[in-house]
This record gives sequence, C-alpha cells and structure tokens, in this order.
Amino acid sequence: MAGENRIAAGFDRIFYGVNNSDGILIGNDATGAAAGNTTGQSLLRLEGARTIPVAIPEPERVTVTGDNEPKVSFNFPSADLPQGILEMAVRDQSFEALVQGTKEQVLGDLSIGSLMPSGANSRNMCLLLMRQAKKWEGAARGSTAWEILFVPTCEITPLYADITERQFSPYRYSINLSKSARAPWGATFTEGLHGTTEMPLVPIESDNPVMVHAWQGNAVVQAFNLAYTPKTIAKVHAFMNNGVHNPGATVAGLTVTYGAVPANGQYCHALYEVDAGDL
Repeated sequence: MAGENRIAAGFDRIFYGVNNSDGILIGNDATGAAAGNTTGQSLLRLEGARTIPVAIPEPERVTVTGDNEPKVSFNFPSADLPQGILEMAVRDQSFEALVQGTKEQVLGDLSIGSLMPSGANSRNMCLLLMRQAKKWEGAARGSTAWEILFVPTCEITPLYADITERQFSPYRYSINLSKSARAPWGATFTEGLHGTTEMPLVPIESDNPVMVHAWQGNAVVQAFNLAYTPKTIAKVHAFMNNGVHNPGATVAGLTVTYGAVPANGQYCHALYEVDAGDL
C-alpha cells in the first residue's frame, strides 16, 4: 500500500487527545489513563467538523536584482506554522473546559462553563483528522480509502461565535500548531524512518479510519482492551517503552497482550484500523 496516490474530499471526522509534557498521548482528559486500568482511554470524537487550518504556509522567496533585471531567486522555508481558526457546527463545553484548563460546573440539569477565563492554562493537545478518499493508482483507481492527518501537538483556545439574526455561525477555536519530535503514540521521528526529526503534521495513507488508544502500566497488567474492534489483527500496531514498536504483542478480539509487562507509569499505545461505522 505504500506510496499510493489519493484523491480526497470533505472533512469527515475529528478526534482529540491530551499529551503529557513529553508529547506522548495520555488519554482524553486532564489525568489520562489510570495505571493498570485495562480499559485505558481512546481518542474522543469532536462532533460537527467543518474546517481546520492545516494548510502549510508558502515559502518566502527573495529575488536579487542587478543591472535592472532579476539575477537569482532564493527560497526560504516559511517562518510560520499552520495556525488559524477551527470551525465546528457543534459546541462542546466539556472540550472547551479541557483545552483551556478550566472546569465545567454541573448544577442540576445546568452545565456552567467558562469563556475567556482569567489565568487559562492551555493543554498540550493532539488531533486526528479524517476524510474520505479514493485510491488513484493502477488497477485500484477509484477504490475507497481514507486520508488521515495527525496534528501531534497544538494549543486550542475557544473563541465562541458571532451571533447574527437568522444566521448560523460556526463555533470557532483558535488553533496553534508546533513542531513535534514524536507522534502521539510515543514514536520519535528519525532521519532513518522519516527523513526528519520534527514536523507539525503527520499524514497517513490508510484503507480504513484509524484510532489511537493509550494505557498506563503498573508493572503487573500485561493485557489491555481496545475501544473498537480492529479491522484485522494485522492492522493493530502496538507500542511501548515511549513509542518503540512492539511486534511481540499479540491481539485477540479487543485484547492487546504485550510481550513484556509495561513498567509502572509507562504509557503504551495501539495505532489500529477500524470500520468507519464503528466510530
């Protein structure tokens, strides 16, 4: 499947997770997966995806002139990273509290949040974007596929929306991307595997949607449960020891059993393909 061409359209789904200070996915809330809990935490879906600012800024070009004519042109990498406004059709007050480090007060059937809070503490988030695609190579042209894009680390600030008579206004979030030295499942980017050691966007070609699940070891538990049924056992990729691929892990149904017991406090992950209808 490597190197297949894709034609994609639309914005299908977006999922989010919380990273620790090392850029490793810990789960989907402020505390992450509890040590030894076999359920762990999967990325959560953010409903109502509309648009997200991940277009790469153009390089800066400098033309040198002399004798009243252009001589040479230099191409410099952009001094900016992808950033801008994430637009959603649905507002999620729990998500807003998570990304800005505030709380959601429950008062009877009321949910009371915060916007533009004093002393906001932005969390280090990761995002998983999916959109439908078609393969465009050889005899497989036109076959169903998926285009996946990971944002390994970013900060998100709720902006709410303009309120206009008889008009829908999408809920807006400022998103600020940074370059990361590792993927959310802990694997570091290397010259040997990726040709670089840092990137703000991680594109993935896939035949199916993908999901990432996080668990935390306690030096006792060796088997953990996935949130969704894998497309096939071969499409489950297990990682431990801060992102080292663990081919010794075995998969049976929803259970991933690692080849060694994860140490206490050590995060381990699974990157796996699932049926679109399950998400």
